[in-house]
Amino acid sequence: MTFIGLSGNICRFLVFLSVTGMLTPTVAEMAKSTSKSLVGEIDTEILPVESAFKIIVAKKEDFIEVRWLIAPGCYVYRDKIFFSPNLDGIYIPKGDSYHDMFFGEVEVYFDELVAIIPLTSKKSLVKDLKVSFQGCSELGFCYPSQTRDINF
Repeated sequence: MTFIGLSGNICRFLVFLSVTGMLTPTVAEMAKSTSKSLVGEIDTEILPVESAFKIIVAKKEDFIEVRWLIAPGCYVYRDKIFFSPNLDGIYIPKGDSYHDMFFGEVEVYFDELVAIIPLTSKKSLVKDLKVSFQGCSELGFCYPSQTRDINF
């Protein structure tokens, strides 16, 4: 039995009562609910990379839209986004300034990112496109750099 979030003396007292059999089930349940409300619900799950960063690609008449759906608590680094072949005129919006425990002050995206690739040059008529990126979880876990192949 654990009493997360309670002060040391209260916790030791409740453990003493539990060990001696003097802690009734009703009091034990109250202690559990009190400890949860003091700490709050903390989600500590590290998502698989495919769930943390979903990419949806749509080819329109004069541009390609690459959309990242970023799971809550995760983010993508702006300076870790690359396209191959290297195409001209790719629009990537400004991200949020963020202090990252690994890289210091960086520009990142939370929730969603949409990059627009204009189809204005012969170079942009490629049939295959590679998208590389890297992201992390706010829990302190960084995913390895990812590359996704996009075929049209």
